[in-house]
Amino acid sequence: MNLRQLTALCEVVDRDLRISHAAQATFRAQSTVTRQIQLLESELGFELFVRNRNKLLRLTPQGEEILQIARGMLRDAENMRRIGKNTAEDATGGFTIATTHTGRKTACRTR
Repeated sequence: MNLRQLTALCEVVDRDLRISHAAQATFRAQSTVTRQIQLLESELGFELFVRNRNKLLRLTPQGEEILQIARGMLRDAENMRRIGKNTAEDATGGFTIATTHTGRKTACRTR
């Protein structure tokens, strides 16, 4: 299982079970989204959706559980990306020191 498969699952659910709309949202071909779902179901060993021919009707009870886990995993992956980005920005940030010039010369005296 991979993040693309989990993203495909979430997008299909978020797009009212319309694979074509999920494909558009993820900039992928409809066949690619279908294949990602099939691979995920194959790896899990059960169907995520109740189907009528080629139409998705609803999530199965197991599909509901997997959807919640998938959303958490995708959220965690995004958080890891954000941490990496923030760390990279911190490491390459600039450092500026500003001073003012008074134009007055001062002398130091020692006693």
